[in-house]
Amino acid sequence: MTAETVTLDIAVPDLTGLPDAISLEMGEEQTLLLPSRAQAGYVWEAEADDEAVVQLSTKFEGADDAVVGARAFSENERLTLRGLAEGRTTVRLVQRRTWEEGVKPISAHTIAVNVARPTEATQRGGM
Repeated sequence: MTAETVTLDIAVPDLTGLPDAISLEMGEEQTLLLPSRAQAGYVWEAEADDEAVVQLSTKFEGADDAVVGARAFSENERLTLRGLAEGRTTVRLVQRRTWEEGVKPISAHTIAVNVARPTEATQRGGM
């Protein structure tokens, strides 16, 4: 009897490029690229502990139109964070299949977000 090795088509995305902390000013936006596994049915879900501090939105990048005869998926999903109010919160990211319940996500990451009041360009009496 011989042993057979089976490799799953689900690779854990490389999250080393994602920051652990972000600082924004009120009204400022920052967009992060999240590695996509949409071809395997996985999408990113983002949730802020305090939604009054930061607004979150995710969307897919445009797919590669050069691929002919196959379904094309984008390499990344875009997470946009927008500072709403002064404060601190934590953004929790998980990558999972939305139809699977009770299954651990294949990837997770947290980002500490600090939102500050906009700084003034000049101070009184100075440059």
